Amino acid sequence: MMKSRLFSLIILLSIITFFTGCTAKKEQGITMSVSILPQKQWLDILTGKQVHVNCLLPPGSNPATYSPTPKQMKEMNQSVYYFYIDQLGFENVWLPKFKDLNETTMFINTTAGIVRLEGHHHKGSVEEHEESDPHLWVSPKEAKKMVEIMYAMLGYSKLFNQSTLDSNYVILQNDLNKLDSLFKDAALNAQQKTFVIYHPALAYIAHDYGFEQISIEKEGKEPTAAYIKQLIDEVKSKKIKYIFIQKQFDKSNAQVIAEESGAELIEIDPLGYDYMAESEKLANYLKNL
Repeated sequence: MMKSRLFSLIILLSIITFFTGCTAKKEQGITMSVSILPQKQWLDILTGKQVHVNCLLPPGSNPATYSPTPKQMKEMNQSVYYFYIDQLGFENVWLPKFKDLNETTMFINTTAGIVRLEGHHHKGSVEEHEESDPHLWVSPKEAKKMVEIMYAMLGYSKLFNQSTLDSNYVILQNDLNKLDSLFKDAALNAQQKTFVIYHPALAYIAHDYGFEQISIEKEGKEPTAAYIKQLIDEVKSKKIKYIFIQKQFDKSNAQVIAEESGAELIEIDPLGYDYMAESEKLANYLKNL
């Protein structure tokens, strides 16, 4: 049953391009690339750290504006797979270039087939535009689907012991199921469901578990003084407890709103390597709203 499902999944992966040279790469040591650090953790778990993982977005970097280094580009060219996230900031600019320059890497869209939320605004090194929200990985419900695609492709590669890969996949899915349960419990126990965040990175958490996200960043731009005043009043009137800020963004506007409203400013890192710990921490905050 599992093999049949995986075969069907592989057939549906229309996002795959250029698969050659895997045998040679195995002899030299296996390199794979990912977009963000949470994917690196998942890949480390699935492969038992048998793979050198080239993460395109390093710690603390803003995904809207980051440009890969020459070292990362070199490791990209050495990669068997590149597991990317469709419409993620810098990849809007760089993914076409990666494909043009690389004829041996297999490009895998780990968000293929997942229903997307609309209306996310990007501001970065390309012209500003509004499209679907790329932050699917933040929600364990969507992360499980992304991991399933990664697992299917690792099995398809024949580079790993299938029994070990299967066992690691079960461990990772169990961890994600536990996180899913934590967010469900948070939604059931939170006294209220509204939180404020600078950059709207938690839309899938809000959608999947029944919370309301209010964004300080408006249409991808810094908030106006009038909008900050409006948010301060809203936080007070709704008695919103937390204002979240990602490590990659400036804290000043969020700090002003927190100080004026009495809300607590909480730093989160949905782009950090330890996805399990960061998600558990976030679920606990939401439970205490």
